[in-house]
Amino acid sequence: MRTKKEREKYASPEVAGGSSEKYPYGLRIHLEKEDLKKLGLGVEGFDIGDNVILQCVAKIDSLSISMSESNKSESVSLQITKVNMEKKGPSHSLRETIKSLKSA
Repeated sequence: MRTKKEREKYASPEVAGGSSEKYPYGLRIHLEKEDLKKLGLGVEGFDIGDNVILQCVAKIDSLSISMSESNKSESVSLQITKVNMEKKGPSHSLRETIKSLKSA
């Protein structure tokens, strides 16, 4: 059984994902060539450092609630099924984009 100090060490950001990252690992999306192809996307027209508008349709794969004496955690797992990515702001509403993604 771990001591309180050991539990704190393993729960620290340095161990969980590194303190140099602005956002946690779970917020990063990485798409390989085959993934991009399935979603009808490509890297053309984008550059490193660009900010993009990302709109997607995702299916909830799992929901989880875990409790211990000192902690309660909740999580959701999403499977992205359709994506729209634009370099500039969307030319139409989110509702219109979702309708077009559903019909594609």
